[in-house]
Amino acid sequence: MRIPFAATVAALVLLAATAQAEGWSIGTNMGVSVLNPKGGGDKLLIAGAPSNAGAAIPTFQPGLRFGSPPGGKNFDGYFDVGFSLLNSEGGGTATSYQVTANLQHNSPANRGRSPYLTAGGGVVGQTYSGGEHLLNPIAGGGIGLMQIVGRGHGALRGEIRYDYIFEDSHGFAGGSLLGVKLGFDLYVQ
Repeated sequence: MRIPFAATVAALVLLAATAQAEGWSIGTNMGVSVLNPKGGGDKLLIAGAPSNAGAAIPTFQPGLRFGSPPGGKNFDGYFDVGFSLLNSEGGGTATSYQVTANLQHNSPANRGRSPYLTAGGGVVGQTYSGGEHLLNPIAGGGIGLMQIVGRGHGALRGEIRYDYIFEDSHGFAGGSLLGVKLGFDLYVQ
């Protein structure tokens, strides 16, 4: 778990360094997803408010969003991150995390409202006290609508997103994930 954590910290430091000139944002996500396992099987309905990585049953929609516009007003770069810990009285521990890097293309705003497209990828990981570590790449994209609020100091957003979770070597076959995300962002200049 040290390498993904170190990669997350490095990515956030890079984000903070690039955010000095353009500003940055912090936000949250909540949503509902349906996981359709590769090769068939029962679909899994997952809800999170706010969403998180989920140690026992992951929501596959990270709860925190850190962003910085890479240049201009039409594109935003952001990281969605989530972490959860489940510890039992008997000493068993399960941790789960998800980190994705994304690019968002915003259409020109009309009355503060802007449709957008997103694309990105990252990893979903779980670690158990017995030493088992699962790591699955995830990639996808979405389409959404953003409403600027608070005289430009934030935004409300809604998005329909499709992601594909790749299989791992420990038996999780992966699958397609269709979700609806709602969230807000606060902009810091």
